[in-house]
Amino acid sequence: MTERHTEAQSGLDRSSGLPLFLQIRQRLLTEILNWQMEDRHFPSDQQLAERFHVSKMTIRQALANFVDQGLLERRRGRGTVVCDSRAVERLTPALDIDDQYRMSGFLIETQVLSVRDREAERAETRAFALADGEPVAEIKRLRSIGGVPVAFDYRIMPGTLGARCGFDAETAKESIIDRLRAHNHVSRVQWRLVAHTPDIAMAEYLQSAQDEPMLTRHLRYLDQNGNPVMTGATTQRSDRLACEVTIDLDETPSN
Repeated sequence: MTERHTEAQSGLDRSSGLPLFLQIRQRLLTEILNWQMEDRHFPSDQQLAERFHVSKMTIRQALANFVDQGLLERRRGRGTVVCDSRAVERLTPALDIDDQYRMSGFLIETQVLSVRDREAERAETRAFALADGEPVAEIKRLRSIGGVPVAFDYRIMPGTLGARCGFDAETAKESIIDRLRAHNHVSRVQWRLVAHTPDIAMAEYLQSAQDEPMLTRHLRYLDQNGNPVMTGATTQRSDRLACEVTIDLDETPSN
């Protein structure tokens, strides 16, 4: 079998500067995250080595950390299976979404794109009851699971509150709501969910096609007087993240 024929069969570019194990890793990660088969059994190292015409050691390099990231699970007697890769964000009074990820085994990587003070727009001045010229603090983040971008976070709050919370490129990697609640009382949160297709910029951020459906969660965090202390939105890939809201009917007044 010629080298060109082997390359065509494996789909790898052996002339590329990108190591073979990284090329294989990218392919397998895409397959895992878009797994459609009811049988979640994942090929063995030997089967993958034969498929890509590489050694089993190269395959093990490609699969490194997939188990730790919760993408694959090795089961004695059954081999390796693909885990459900869709994470669920649940709205609870604890607002503990970061803890939910840790408990479920998903490794969330947060990249802070920007933290800055800027001039408040007219709607923001009204929403936060700011004086003319007062700034707002703006945070933009990109969150990934297994190296794949899954959510874009955008948060706005009064500039004085942002300064009091001490948001910067490092602290904004942590739970924004936890830091906010440590410096300002939050009494209520409102979510408004909107399904849509992304614009070009959002498609690039989340590495998706423009016709791929997304879900944007518009957010308002209110104090005890019903005044907003933080607003914003999270846009997420609907194939990677789901939202869940639980309503306690025992706490709901009857008509």
